[in-house]
Parts: sequence; C-alpha cells; structure tokens
Amino acid sequence: MTDEEIYTTEPVEPTPDPEPEQAPVEVISVGELLDRLAGEDSQEPEESAGEPAEEEPAEVIDPGPSFQELWDTPIQVIGMDEALRHLRTIVAQTEPHPAMTTDFADYTVSEALLLLLLLSAFMAACIKMLKGGFAWLR
Repeated sequence: MTDEEIYTTEPVEPTPDPEPEQAPVEVISVGELLDRLAGEDSQEPEESAGEPAEEEPAEVIDPGPSFQELWDTPIQVIGMDEALRHLRTIVAQTEPHPAMTTDFADYTVSEALLLLLLLSAFMAACIKMLKGGFAWLR
C-alpha cells in the first residue's frame, strides 16, 4: 500500500419517496356547502305525533358577584390578627421614651446598650477634663 491512495466513488442519487395515494376531492359550490351546513343544524330527531317533546330545562349559569360587590367586600387574610398584634408591639416599642420620665425596665436591650455607651463616653470625657485640670498636682 502506498501513502497516496485515491478512492473514487460514484454519486448516489436519492430515490424519490413514493407519494401516498390521496382520496379524490369532491368540489362543491359555496351555496351547496351552506345548504349542507344548514341541513346538519336543522336536523332534529323525529318526534312521534302522539308524544309531545319534553323540554329540558335550560342550564342557568350563575354569573357570580359583580365587580362592585367584590370591590366593596372586605378581604379577610388568614393570620392578619397575628400580624396586627405584632405591628402594635412594634409601634409600642418604637414610641419615644422621654429620658427623665421613663423607667429603666421600659427600655429595650438595644436602647439600654446605647444608654450605657453614652454614659461611659460621658464619664470618660469628664475624667479626661478632671485629669487635665488637675495636672498641676503631679
């Protein structure tokens, strides 16, 4: 075998798929088509002359409440009472606490920590001033 081998192939032509045979189409005019459609709608079961046809009661569909009725109706959300109770608690906790009239028991934890931080900063500033003022005693 050599490195250069030449392969030749003949092009293959695709075979056409056999077309399925179609049923013959009946061509009718528009008027005849309308007559056929009208005839299908007007065909009713034959009634015997002695028996009157029983009319079936028409099904009444309830349209439901109108938009205005739905708009005026209050919506009840499940769990809303718990949310309102929680909201009242938040509002009660965030009401302003006058510093001179509020008991320490009424402060929240974060308010108490901020108060302690403020007091410690105030005390540190007072101590620095006293040390600076009495520096001559050393």
